[in-house]
Amino acid sequence: MSPAQLSERSRPLKNPEVLFKELGSEAVLYHPGRHTTHLLNRTARTIWELCDGHHSSIEIEEALRTRFNVPASRSLRQDLEVTLRDFLEKGLVKLDSAE
Repeated sequence: MSPAQLSERSRPLKNPEVLFKELGSEAVLYHPGRHTTHLLNRTARTIWELCDGHHSSIEIEEALRTRFNVPASRSLRQDLEVTLRDFLEKGLVKLDSAE
C-alpha cells in the first residue's frame, strides 16, 4: 500500500530493521538499510510506539487525543497523516489494511 492509500483503517507497522533509542520523552530511529537517523519529538514518538500493526490510524488518533488531552474540537487527522506519510516515505513503517 502506498502512502497515497493511507486510510483510517490502515494499520501501520514498524519496520523491524529500524533501531529505536529512547532519549527522555523523545527518541532516535536509525534505519541501517538507508543509513538515516531520525529524531522524534514526544508526539512522533507516541505515534511510532503505536505503529504495531494492531492500531488503526483512527485508533492512533484517539490515543493521541487521550494522551495529550486534545479537545474533540481540534482535528488531529491531518497532522497524524503527515507524520505517517513521512514514516512511510522514509521506510520506517509499512501499512497493513484491515479491509
